[in-house]
Amino acid sequence: MSMKPTTLGIVSSAGAPFRRSKNTSDLKAQDTIQTTKIYVNGLEIDAHCGVYSYEKGKARKLYLDIEVELSKNVKIENDDLNTTIDYDNLVASAKTLALSAHFNLIETYASCLGAEILKDARIKQIKIRVEKPFAIAGASKTGVEMIFSRS
Repeated sequence: MSMKPTTLGIVSSAGAPFRRSKNTSDLKAQDTIQTTKIYVNGLEIDAHCGVYSYEKGKARKLYLDIEVELSKNVKIENDDLNTTIDYDNLVASAKTLALSAHFNLIETYASCLGAEILKDARIKQIKIRVEKPFAIAGASKTGVEMIFSRS
């Protein structure tokens, strides 16, 4: 099985500054940024999942894409990790949950992960994609994608 590269990133509107320049106008980044999304793509994790007897009792590989959209009131211009969403926390939540129990369905796993991540009030929306490679003969991957929004 080939390894997929993991990517981390931040997506914002084109031309939107992330930080105020120390010696320019009073324009604040949150005044110009429309949307900020933080993501982890291609994360390979071990998870206890599967409905068939041969899938139970052992971990198998899953690949995750997690994208969180920050609420507009999250301040990112201060360059402080404590005021934004840390990639490491997203990854830790995904890995911890994946090994905490057996999930018959990757849909259940994705739903539980979305609910866990959405506990952070700074998050407006989450998109989680879970791929289960080689679950279907002849298909390189199968999976589920779920979008969670704060109401």
